[in-house]
Amino acid sequence: MNAAFGEVLPYFYLNSENPNWMKDSFLEVYYLVGNTYNEKMETLFDDVFSSEKGWEVFSGISSGKTAVKMLSDSSSIRIRLDKAYSGNATLYMEKDEAVTLTKSSWDESSLSQLESYLGKDNVLPYLELGVDSLSFSEKKSYLFANREPSKTVSLSDYNHLYTYLAYQTLKKDGWKVTYSALEVESTGSNVYAPLLLASKKNADKTVTNFNIVPQSNTSVSIYLYRNGTPFDPSSSSSYSDEVKSAISSLIGDSSLAFPYVYLGSDNLKMTKTAEQISLYGGTWDDSILSSLTSSSCFDNGDWIYEVKDGVFSAHLAKLIGGTQDIYVEVYKADSGENYYGMELPLMVISKKPIQ
Repeated sequence: MNAAFGEVLPYFYLNSENPNWMKDSFLEVYYLVGNTYNEKMETLFDDVFSSEKGWEVFSGISSGKTAVKMLSDSSSIRIRLDKAYSGNATLYMEKDEAVTLTKSSWDESSLSQLESYLGKDNVLPYLELGVDSLSFSEKKSYLFANREPSKTVSLSDYNHLYTYLAYQTLKKDGWKVTYSALEVESTGSNVYAPLLLASKKNADKTVTNFNIVPQSNTSVSIYLYRNGTPFDPSSSSSYSDEVKSAISSLIGDSSLAFPYVYLGSDNLKMTKTAEQISLYGGTWDDSILSSLTSSSCFDNGDWIYEVKDGVFSAHLAKLIGGTQDIYVEVYKADSGENYYGMELPLMVISKKPIQ
């Protein structure tokens, strides 16, 4: 195969004996364009590049396959197999120059920001990103109670080799990491750069997310955010006035004292209708289920309940005061209700049996 950046690449058949070799001098990207793309090529790509010494293969975030190789001079080559707009099988190739690694720990300012936002026990390992210090800005989110505002920082004159080095460090530290060595037009413009999405569940049940998203061939945006709040039942002992009022309205004129359930946060997200209330908590922990069956909660004689397949279900054993029968379920939100990697507690209170 032709040499790219002085490196002879493994031979890979692109459905053509004479693929077209091109170079974008402005973007410093090589292209090798064959004939009609076939998805079986992805399996062949895996086989060819995985068997060659030094290459590491990844799936593309959106489609295709990617691979990266560190060269003897500490530079790297990134390559991607994908279907071009023409429908032809195409290899995209780009090189990252070697970087000098001079530090092994966060500077005082960066560390202070990370500890303040994530907690001292949840600071991500040191990542060389080509700058002496990080200065995060805050980007607010208006989604669920478990999602805190994210921290962002933009870096220019960026060497995308740092993204691959971050992938290696985070993977070694036990993070769940999705990395693509070369994403094509990832922001709607001519961008040929790697993308990294990483997350890690912490001991306090929160989840830290760290993403490196290319904005151009020489710049990235870094996003850091924490989902959930530390699981601490002693931090809260009652519902907010808003939740109390909603439960009281649903139950009606009754002497029933609805049990307090700690749902991983004192800041609950509530949705409601005339027939039902849904309360989303901050962080799931299996101890939630056991707490529900205590005498201070639903095991007080007022309720009939069971725990089955991870779902707590209860309804009134008898009508109390002026209330009608009330049904309750508490469980860990399924994939359709799961946001940003968190396992959310969900409590549903209903006038009717819950389907």
